Amino acid sequence: MEGYASSVGHVNAALKTRVDASVLNVARSSLQAWHAAPILALYYRSGGRCRALRRRHGRGDAYVALRDAELRRAHERAAPRLAAMVEALGCGYIKFSQFLLSQGAAIPAPWVRELGFAYERVAPRPWAEVEPWIAEAVDMASFQNFERGALAAASVGQVHRATVVAGAPRGGGRGGLFNDVAVKVLYGEVAAVFPLDAANLSDLATFANDLLDVGAYELLRAVLDCFEESFPLELDLRNECRNMERAAALFGARGFGDVVVPTAVGSLTSRHVLTCEFLDGVTVAALPDLEADEAPMSTGDDVVEVSRVAPRACLGAVVRAVDAIGATMFLDGFFHADPRVPRRLR
Repeated sequence: MEGYASSVGHVNAALKTRVDASVLNVARSSLQAWHAAPILALYYRSGGRCRALRRRHGRGDAYVALRDAELRRAHERAAPRLAAMVEALGCGYIKFSQFLLSQGAAIPAPWVRELGFAYERVAPRPWAEVEPWIAEAVDMASFQNFERGALAAASVGQVHRATVVAGAPRGGGRGGLFNDVAVKVLYGEVAAVFPLDAANLSDLATFANDLLDVGAYELLRAVLDCFEESFPLELDLRNECRNMERAAALFGARGFGDVVVPTAVGSLTSRHVLTCEFLDGVTVAALPDLEADEAPMSTGDDVVEVSRVAPRACLGAVVRAVDAIGATMFLDGFFHADPRVPRRLR
């Protein structure tokens, strides 16, 4: 009888999981449709106007100029709505936006401007929501204090500053101990949401291409393939920990020991939480104008005087980091796959 009850319990749990996944899928699909419909309608009407211009003016320079102006207006109107959809759905949509923005000039400029928040300005979640996920993954008694306000948030999680009770040894031959740490925590629903987002985005790309006939499907499909292949690796933060350790070792072996990679705290790192050395710094995007001898740093949308720096010294640090990444990529076959603008310099 006990075995029967146990079996029934497992079946009920499995059914509940399936029902929860189905409900979640319907909810996210509906939200995507609600946001995407007016964007697709906008571009559909714009495409009709472009076809009318072609019938009227032929394919000459006049038509090209009028068509480009029409498309610019469409992009300007659509971009804020696209950003609103990405922000509302979060998770895979934010990560896909990061992949999309990496295509550079192939993406309309208004899209790049409006989706820029996907790199650094994602709204964090409240401490009451993320604390249970941290406590479930690591021993909270190992931390002396936790800053409840997040340092940063992104597609799959957010980062909090904290202090560990027992100092951890610095890596990279730097010696000494550190107590200040950055703790990255994955959002609890990410693993369940990702496959739904990947499927919904694929369906949206196919439908948009069929409806609008803009010939962009190959680009979107390539970005989606890369997204679907690499994103699951980010759902286990132990991968990030191993990559940090390997990057530090290779930088040192190639003579770039001065390019510092934060040291991970293995005992406080798990599938869902990564604890590593906190290194203060500024983003590369905040570097001052190289034409000036001194200039204020930028932090986010506003420019404030965080510190006065020698711009050319900053340029030297950037070049040094690029050389380190290039050396390990071409000589060791190891590529830091996220050396984008917002990464920080000390």
